[in-house]
Amino acid sequence: PASMAAAAGASSAGAAGKALPKGLKVVGCGTGGVTEMATKLDDTTVQFGLANFALGSGSFKRNKLVFVHVQGEKAGAVAKGRLNTLKGAVKECMGASHAEVQLYSADECTPEHFIEHLSKVIKVDDMGGFSISKLTADYEAMIASAGPAGVPDALERAATRKTAAEMGTVEGAKALEAVKQPLG
Repeated sequence: PASMAAAAGASSAGAAGKALPKGLKVVGCGTGGVTEMATKLDDTTVQFGLANFALGSGSFKRNKLVFVHVQGEKAGAVAKGRLNTLKGAVKECMGASHAEVQLYSADECTPEHFIEHLSKVIKVDDMGGFSISKLTADYEAMIASAGPAGVPDALERAATRKTAAEMGTVEGAKALEAVKQPLG
């Protein structure tokens, strides 16, 4: 699954073809899931992002887009208030999501934290039984399979996977579309 985060900076276009609100830019996207997303988070500002989770297994497997709202614990009150007013516009730009997770630091950006939250707000149909540890293991296996050695046929269009740093500047629309694709 891909992950993407937006933070203060230059504006960019989102998936719905609408421009990100002025003052925001894409700071990262990739296939490393929320663990990779954590490396892009800044505790001194407010950030928004999307994470793609595949929950369930077999014919019960469903992709879920999660809107991520990071209110950095070290962000100043005025800056936090100003950036939080952009949340609605950012959500509109990013498009529909199935759930929302709020974080206060990069330390909270873990598969376990997301799955624990998602298990409370999203029904997971899985005939094999449900547990946070099983969903976390399934998620980690999915992330591992999205790496260069396990690139599924649908993703062979990319000869090799690049990290966010290798990709450089990515248009918001392209980043958001990648996030919304299964294992994008």
